[in-house]
Amino acid sequence: ASSIWQPRLASLAGVPVMVSHGRQDGLLPFGAAEWMRDQLTAAGAVVDWQPFDGGHEIPRSVLVAAGTLLRAAA
Repeated sequence: ASSIWQPRLASLAGVPVMVSHGRQDGLLPFGAAEWMRDQLTAAGAVVDWQPFDGGHEIPRSVLVAAGTLLRAAA
C-alpha cells in the first residue's frame, strides 16, 4: 500500500492538515497517529497536531481547532 500513497506525499507540501488522536484510543494506536503526523511533516505539510486525553472520540477542543483551520483556508 505504501507504494500507492508514499509517492503522493510530496503533493501535500505547504498544505494545512490537522491530525487529532486520543492518547487512550482503544481502536487505533496513538503511535499510528504520531507516525502519520511525522510522515506528513516530513512531506512538508503544515501539520496542526491535536493530541488529547481520551479515546476514539472527537472532543470539543478538536472541533474548535478544525473550525479555525477551515476558516483560515476559506
